[in-house]
Amino acid sequence: KVSEGERALGKIKDDAKKKIADEETKLRALVKVAEDETATLESRKKAVDALNKIIPGYNAQLDETTGQYRANTIALTNYIAALKKKYEIEGAKSMLGEIGEEKARLNIDKQELERDIEKLEKRKRDIENASTSTQAYGTAGMTMGQTGSASLNTSINRRKDELDEINKRLDEIAQKEDMIFSSYGEGISNSFADNVVATNNAGAGTGGGGKGTPKTDDKLKEEIKMAERAAKEKWELQRAIEDAAYSRGEITYQEHIARLQQAE
Repeated sequence: KVSEGERALGKIKDDAKKKIADEETKLRALVKVAEDETATLESRKKAVDALNKIIPGYNAQLDETTGQYRANTIALTNYIAALKKKYEIEGAKSMLGEIGEEKARLNIDKQELERDIEKLEKRKRDIENASTSTQAYGTAGMTMGQTGSASLNTSINRRKDELDEINKRLDEIAQKEDMIFSSYGEGISNSFADNVVATNNAGAGTGGGGKGTPKTDDKLKEEIKMAERAAKEKWELQRAIEDAAYSRGEITYQEHIARLQQAE
């Protein structure tokens, strides 16, 4: 049986192949034109120039006298491989983001269930303790206590079943997360480090006296924050609505989770 982690890795690779397919086709088409001695010299030159701009170290050359074409084919192979790796890392980062969101949601649901179970078990103990006092309740009181305890048991067991499902799901996504990190952890780390360096370099211009001038866009940052706050408020409102429906028993736990996922 294929594990969820293996399926995740397969999807990352498949998505990367799909993204690179179009670019690889264009590159192969340019190479074909550059190599075609029956094509016009102008067309071949354009293809050579394009390839040299796209592929680092390709060093394509066209002899105008003989029409002979030379290039570093290894550079092309390496470029395509690097591009594929780049798309895989992007896919891995995206999937890890989705996993993080699911984990956060599940952990919130887990904490709520654990609190509910604790409250229900305390109520059950209180009823059982009270029902044992014949001075306070008598035989009828004991019967009522037993009935109340049985009803609470049903509620407790239902929530424990839901809690088991959450723990099972958390274990599954933890294994998936571990497999992704095992395959792409180093590449993801390098990608984040490169982004930090690029951001720092872009944020420092050259001003008078050679001093770096921070390059910031406060308006853009504020717009991003406002959009993030609006999205968060919308999500929290929807969650409150769904939580209320679930707590009233109008929907099952599975329906509750499905609605929250759809709201995202």
